Amino acid sequence: MLRSRPTRQAEASIWTREFSPALPTITKTPSQASLDIAWKELEESPKRISLRRSYDELRSPRRRFKRILPLMLALACCVLLFWFLAPGLYASLKESHNFLPSPPPQVLEPTQDLIEITPSQAPTTSPSSKASLVHVQAEPRITDTRKVRWPPMVTAIPETRPDTNSLYSGVTASSIDAQFCGGISPCRILLPLWIGEQESRSRMHLVQVLQLARSLNRTLVLPNVGRSRIGACGRWEFEVYYDVGSFVGPKTEADEGLVRKVMLMDDFRTWLEMRPTEPSGQLLFVDEKTDVDEDASKDKISPNSTEALSVYVDKTSLDVEDSRLRKVRCLPTKYRQLELETFAPMTVHIPPVDSFGGQFLADALAQDEIIRHSVLQGSLLDPIPEVLVLHWDTRHFPFPNLLDPEAMNLDYSSKLYSLARKLMQPPYLAIHWRMETVSPSLLPDCAEALVDTLTTLLSDPNLASGIQTIWFASDFPWPVSSSAADILNSNLEGDQTQGSMQIASSARRSNTFRSVSHEHVEAIGIFTSAFRKGGVLENWRLTGVTEELERVRREMEKEGKGYVLEEDDDEGVLLEDSGVLGILDKLVAMDSALFVSGAKRCGRVSSFTKQITDYRAKQKEANVPRNIVDIFG
Repeated sequence: MLRSRPTRQAEASIWTREFSPALPTITKTPSQASLDIAWKELEESPKRISLRRSYDELRSPRRRFKRILPLMLALACCVLLFWFLAPGLYASLKESHNFLPSPPPQVLEPTQDLIEITPSQAPTTSPSSKASLVHVQAEPRITDTRKVRWPPMVTAIPETRPDTNSLYSGVTASSIDAQFCGGISPCRILLPLWIGEQESRSRMHLVQVLQLARSLNRTLVLPNVGRSRIGACGRWEFEVYYDVGSFVGPKTEADEGLVRKVMLMDDFRTWLEMRPTEPSGQLLFVDEKTDVDEDASKDKISPNSTEALSVYVDKTSLDVEDSRLRKVRCLPTKYRQLELETFAPMTVHIPPVDSFGGQFLADALAQDEIIRHSVLQGSLLDPIPEVLVLHWDTRHFPFPNLLDPEAMNLDYSSKLYSLARKLMQPPYLAIHWRMETVSPSLLPDCAEALVDTLTTLLSDPNLASGIQTIWFASDFPWPVSSSAADILNSNLEGDQTQGSMQIASSARRSNTFRSVSHEHVEAIGIFTSAFRKGGVLENWRLTGVTEELERVRREMEKEGKGYVLEEDDDEGVLLEDSGVLGILDKLVAMDSALFVSGAKRCGRVSSFTKQITDYRAKQKEANVPRNIVDIFG
């Protein structure tokens, strides 16, 4: 019902004044007749009348609603996501925090009736209860008759790092020693820190060191290897060069019953870390020097076994900056658990002859007087060091009956044998020329003599049948194959006027061959020119270990295989190691149909060459065809 005129008029004026100042003010009052007519029209057709507000007032609520609407939609999405993901999040949180499992659900017996609740029978519930009810009705009615195991079975135990405080709890040094040293406690170990010659002779010296360890009743740690050296500071493990299995077992009847006690380097370092107390160690330097000035500050002891030995004991403990350790700086870092303060370092000078008895050395080291002088910290319950760290720098062999590594069955790694067979397919001819010890003035003549020898051998159809490739093994630091000869000569021609050129350590094939003279380059040029077009050996291909390794690498990469010798050598650095390259040269030369090496004038009968010829001599006894060895010069 419409309000009276005065009231409507008053409210309209208030509205106009306070909320809509832009509207015009009503100045004329309608007559009574017009009001009666309007009233009559309203009674005949009623209409809804609303007062019109200003434009700004009408727009304000809509604007606020539009601003709030996105927030409300986002909130609704979050609620829905939480609704669907909450059960999974709770389960994962429960598993990660190892909550105790909830009691097993009760399983309905097969005799019980299942009750289905219909919507008409369902009581009034909250929205959450309704949602769960809908979920229950949607599931199929399946009776779980599986037998629930309680408590649940433990299938895995999470790994945790042990507490350092409890790491040695209940562990004794004797128990660790018995575990690593074949039940013997305390351990008596010999660690070869350094063997002072390159691989071919170092391999022979390792057999001498093994015999010394057996004489001292010590376990030999198989040293690391690297860059054609053997010692505890090498980069690679022992089995990279050699076959551990063949080295451990006895080969001859005389060795039966004598156990070769050896320990892998990894086991030795694990033993150091697991010991609750640091094992004692002593440095032993064995060389062929005579008495020198540096021995004046040491105590000299004359052993009872022989006067040929000179034994000196330092008066102080080992200094890591000692000049005798300049080639083996890894001792305080790799083997920091080794305690070297209890026993003073000891130096033994042995005669530089092969006839000297190695047993004299072993007897001197076991002499009571020498042991007492080496103890620095008063009296000890055990005056014998647990680890004897050996620095072996001799050129002769104190155990002359063990000069042949094959007698001790020290063979090369099976991986190197396999790789050598991939490098060359027989038949082929192999050359070994060690240029380091040859007088530079003789090198050009020796190169011509080598070409003449090859021409003579390959001219014989019986000897040269099927041979298309010449393998060249040398201490010359660069490849000399036909494909690389021109590049080699162009790179070195400018250096000939300078007399000699230093060889980078990474390029050396020999640790002692450090500079190349222009005579070396001239000799290599004479030799390689014979394989070029128009040369007397142009029908044969000249190659070497560098070229064939590159070929094998390309073939393996094409097949999608990794070009590595060891799994931990991701970058293939091992195949650039001078020791590995030298062993591959040796293995390839052993299996060649024809083998040529330098005579005394143009080379040297090195241990490298001798091991090849000795192997081929055994093959000749087995009637291997075309097992020919010749020399040039």
